[in-house]
Amino acid sequence: MFVFAVFGMANSTTTSIVLPAPDSSIQQRQVVPKRHVLRRMIYGFTFSHKELVEWGQQHFGETDDKEVLRQYVRRSMGPLFTRCYCLWRRTTRHIVTYHSGPRRHEEDWCLTLADNISRDTAMPPAKEVIDKIKEALEITRDPEWHRFYGD
Repeated sequence: MFVFAVFGMANSTTTSIVLPAPDSSIQQRQVVPKRHVLRRMIYGFTFSHKELVEWGQQHFGETDDKEVLRQYVRRSMGPLFTRCYCLWRRTTRHIVTYHSGPRRHEEDWCLTLADNISRDTAMPPAKEVIDKIKEALEITRDPEWHRFYGD
């Protein structure tokens, strides 16, 4: 805000003139670049809750108790992780949540072999190593890329 003082010749009163505010109809647009969000993707073998329960029942015995079934899931991921980790030291465990499609809001456990965030884990294992891991895990399907929303 600028203030100008004008002194009249005939009298000694001070007159203040204030410049008008900028026109509110003219809006200044400030361009803010959009932040590029890198979607985290993980590459690995997924196991559904049902598969892990079946694996646990084969190795630990049949039961209908829900608490025991939960422990089967936890216990079955341990040996599967160990088998995979022995062949690929960058193996980690994550939970994959599906946000669309027929399995919306369902979760799977994932033995993660690679991801697209960290330099250390960006490179997936070679095909020969993947074949050895599949043999050790007693599965035939190949690992896949999954969108990952967690930590």
